[in-house]
Amino acid sequence: MKLFRNIAKAVLAVSMLSVMVACEEEAVYTPAQDLTNAQVYFSNTTAKDVKLTMEDTELNVAICRANTIGNLDVQLVVSGTELMTAPSSVKFADGDSVANIKVTFDPQAIGYDNPQTLNIALADSTMGTPYGESVFSLTAMIPSPWTSLGKATVVDDIMTVGWGIPFTPFPVEIQENDLTPGLYRLVNPWTSSYPWNEPGDYDDSKNYYLEIHAEDPDAVWFGRTEMGLDWGYGMISTWSIADYYVQNGTDPELVKEKGFYGTLKDGEITFPVQGILFNMPQHPQGDNWYLANGSGMFSILLPGYVKADYSAEVKYAGIFTATDESVYAVANLTLGADAKDVKAIVMTQADDAAAVADALAAGELEGTAVQAGRIEVPFNAEELGSEKLQVIVAVIVDGAVKNVVTSGFEYYGGGSNPWKSLGMGTYTETLVSTMFTGYEPVTYEVEILENTENPGLFRLMNAYANGTFPNADNDCAAEGTYLEVNACDPDGVYVPMQSLGFDWGMGEMAFISEGARYLEQYDIETVKNAGLLGTLKDGIITLANIERETSNGVAYYQGIMYMGNSGYYAGIQDGFRVTLPGAATEAPKYARSQFVQSLERNFAAQKFVPVVNKRMVKRIAKPAF
Repeated sequence: MKLFRNIAKAVLAVSMLSVMVACEEEAVYTPAQDLTNAQVYFSNTTAKDVKLTMEDTELNVAICRANTIGNLDVQLVVSGTELMTAPSSVKFADGDSVANIKVTFDPQAIGYDNPQTLNIALADSTMGTPYGESVFSLTAMIPSPWTSLGKATVVDDIMTVGWGIPFTPFPVEIQENDLTPGLYRLVNPWTSSYPWNEPGDYDDSKNYYLEIHAEDPDAVWFGRTEMGLDWGYGMISTWSIADYYVQNGTDPELVKEKGFYGTLKDGEITFPVQGILFNMPQHPQGDNWYLANGSGMFSILLPGYVKADYSAEVKYAGIFTATDESVYAVANLTLGADAKDVKAIVMTQADDAAAVADALAAGELEGTAVQAGRIEVPFNAEELGSEKLQVIVAVIVDGAVKNVVTSGFEYYGGGSNPWKSLGMGTYTETLVSTMFTGYEPVTYEVEILENTENPGLFRLMNAYANGTFPNADNDCAAEGTYLEVNACDPDGVYVPMQSLGFDWGMGEMAFISEGARYLEQYDIETVKNAGLLGTLKDGIITLANIERETSNGVAYYQGIMYMGNSGYYAGIQDGFRVTLPGAATEAPKYARSQFVQSLERNFAAQKFVPVVNKRMVKRIAKPAF
């Protein structure tokens, strides 16, 4: 792919493009001594970069002389492209100060977007002048024609990754190539069109284009492209990960099979999560490529299309038992205007909601057809075999799932709820807060439940919910979620693997303490003796400090945070702390050893490192493996 300045469709009334100038008006010089030769030169105001059309077959290059007495033949040396020709000499008539060198070419042979350079020089340099150029280099190109389609609606998810830009749609002119249907380009999407720039953030001296290849709507890609803006780390570039792999030798069919290409469906161009890269050449961590489109929100809606609203939100509201003793999960459902075919089902929290939704769409599972408002979804707790359940709602269009939402709950049948509230305790949070730049460890109150059937098994209610977690930024877990801590053995405390219920752009977060990882393979006494488990002492729960070597020396962590398919070290020395209700309060003893400064992701033998950002956000982590 080629990126050009000011590519425009030119329509000329004649077949010859002239770049002749009035030499005598432009050549201003004061010779140190009288010159007696012809003083032949090329004007420094003659255009050297020329845009042609398919109708052009020749152009003129002006050559000048200061001494206009007599007829003069000037021999020339022509070099460069073989697709353009120029004569080996040019003649000045007596009294003329300007002559034209006619350059001829076949536009069909040159083709579109194929710049050609032709060099013309004086064969006898003694005919020249020290006050003018004796060599002229002409670069000519026939840009392919584009037609504006109007304004596309763009949602950016590139700058959002490093700078916390909101997912707000904004209009951008979009053009389609007249010769290649499906080849589009956005005009200045991140410069004059981008609403979040500040003065001086972008280069306004020329147009910047993002050319998007959607000739195959199931394999959409774009090449390495300068975005035209600089937010402190040099000119930012972007690149679709599909083309990145292809340019680095990966078979395009394999790239397609792996799902790295974008798609064009229903007038909307989208790319997979982390299917876009961006680069900042002057970043302190080096000239690296960073993963973007972390939330999969990047989209381009073509003019004339209206994006369907398949949004949905479901909130568990309780249990309804009918007179025939059948049991229903009750929930409140909110739907977008275009969510018409909607099915709901109750499954265990261990079931993959996306896979369940696909099965509903395919008719492999029988769900309940629902509409917005109060819904009642039947289930058989005995058949499901778990107390931890979830309502799964799938929005389906033409047999395909457009959206999936869930709401978790617990059901104990006719038995009593084994979870009893102990009251309000405190939680010192370092698992999330120390992984992401811009956050500090924080201590706050949470309601703590204990399992009456398994004393020492605790739940920190809403530990990461909006309204409770101080660092939530209104984009954390839903009300009713919890962090579970197993302190049944007060000398063998661990946090089992569990989702935290939110995603900050790199995949949904799930945490497991280091000791819990080893309990998957070894008995608790072995893991305890290895010093990998925490303690419950005097009403205070802590986790073990695990050493690891870093480039800055020894650092400590308590467990692994998963985001998507990647795992990262989480926690700091003496950081994690839960103070149970009634226990003597004690100031947290965490000593923040470092902010983790880079995310390294081994992805097909290529490392991508996300950015420590210029503006407001954060969200950088160090990998565990």
